[in-house]
Amino acid sequence: MKQLTKGAALGIPMVGIVAGLAFLAFLLAGPWGDSTGAEPAVSVGVDVDIDDDGDTIPDNTATSLGSIEACIEVDSGGDPFDIDVYITDVPPLQGFNVAFNYDPTVLNVVGVDVEQFLATDGSNLVLMLDPLPDRDGDYGAGAFDTSGPHESGEGVLVRLTLQAVGSGVSQADITCVNLWDPNFHDIPPTDPYGCFAGPIFNGQIAVDVQCPDTDEDTIPDGVDNCPTVPNPDQADGDSDGVGDVCDDCPGTAPGAAVDDNGCSQIQVDEDLDGWCDAGESSPTWCTGTDNCPTIANPDQADGDVDNVGDVCDNCLEEPNTDQANHDSDTYGDACDLDDDNDGFIDTAEVYYGSDPLNPNSTLEVCDGIDNDGNDGVDEGFDIDPVNDEPDCTDVYADTDGDTTYNPYDDDDDGDTVVDTFEHWTGCDSLDHCPNHQYEQAWPPDFDNDKTVDIFDVVRFRPLLGANLDGGGPKDHNFDRRYDLMPDNCIDIFDVVSMRPYFNESCTP
Repeated sequence: MKQLTKGAALGIPMVGIVAGLAFLAFLLAGPWGDSTGAEPAVSVGVDVDIDDDGDTIPDNTATSLGSIEACIEVDSGGDPFDIDVYITDVPPLQGFNVAFNYDPTVLNVVGVDVEQFLATDGSNLVLMLDPLPDRDGDYGAGAFDTSGPHESGEGVLVRLTLQAVGSGVSQADITCVNLWDPNFHDIPPTDPYGCFAGPIFNGQIAVDVQCPDTDEDTIPDGVDNCPTVPNPDQADGDSDGVGDVCDDCPGTAPGAAVDDNGCSQIQVDEDLDGWCDAGESSPTWCTGTDNCPTIANPDQADGDVDNVGDVCDNCLEEPNTDQANHDSDTYGDACDLDDDNDGFIDTAEVYYGSDPLNPNSTLEVCDGIDNDGNDGVDEGFDIDPVNDEPDCTDVYADTDGDTTYNPYDDDDDGDTVVDTFEHWTGCDSLDHCPNHQYEQAWPPDFDNDKTVDIFDVVRFRPLLGANLDGGGPKDHNFDRRYDLMPDNCIDIFDVVSMRPYFNESCTP
């Protein structure tokens, strides 16, 4: 089963070093303590064209950045080329882990260099790298500096070498990046799983085709002042950043006061706070573009910089310009981990094939019921070819070899966690240990690394106090995987329930 955040697998030396440092920080600061001091204005991104002038010398160095490009055009079968995952305005950094997503039918990852930003004099790096070449669309790379000094500022975290293998447009996306300071705290802001939740700028790579141009007017979408309607001349008579073909000021009522453009105040500034509604302009009534056109907000406060003002933003710390909110609660989809409120977070439902927007569709477990409501009962589990039964209901199957057949055994995989609870959490009741970092097999092993340790404990921090179907500020974080009692509430009793498993490991 798939881990809920994508990251590179840690090698054995890294596990020992990082776990030791993490446990020390846990003892000194307490598992629920947050990093102290002001949060830095960190950003992470992908520069897909690191040699703008074509002189074979990269514009970026380990600790400095040139111009950042969001799209590049290359030929399939051509020479491998490099792209950079960069960081800006970071405080002292001890380690990082980056999950890079791409279309494997268009690209492969064939090389990696993490000895960039962290690799200064005195550094002693432990590398965390997925094997190469990578052809599955998800590649993890990171490094941890066990000595120092710890770098700050800007530079290149990872330089990836890609090979174009097919035609099309591939995203070059960072799906998760973990950043750790010298005290082994996550550098904020972060999501509940430790992934950096600040600005992340992704890119695109066009192979044998041009960079995306939705309206086919020869102007790439990224710089087109009207990307959905063709306007190759980019005419913008009122200089408001919106092309004339998209800029429309509706007619006014007879006798209404209008400005030089023939627009009344209410037409260009609905909430009358002095800021123009999107796509409007007026030399008389308003300036700029209102980030909340329906509620007056003259200060235009926008903490997450998503162009939606705080007074009407349903995710104050997560950029979500579209404000999508499937379940119509107080949290938008971008910051609501469980959009159908069934206790299974969306990323897990998507990976396992259940519908994250349907509370009646949950993770399929082996229990004789069609849990996800799509491809039949107990799909994905081993079926006895003789009696056409899945192992959980097969009267001749004994998964854990304890001489009690599965239908009569309340712990089919022998991990000391009863099957009914594993079904509650969405874990595999027929497998006692994850075979890879994505598989949910052992309930208390939240990060699916085969060991229950401090890394699993600290994941409780943002979830403590969350209730299923509650209306509190943390309830949108509720995740059945952490409800170890279970009682529809994540609290200290769930943390204590991990004690029998702490520092225990399993073998697939």
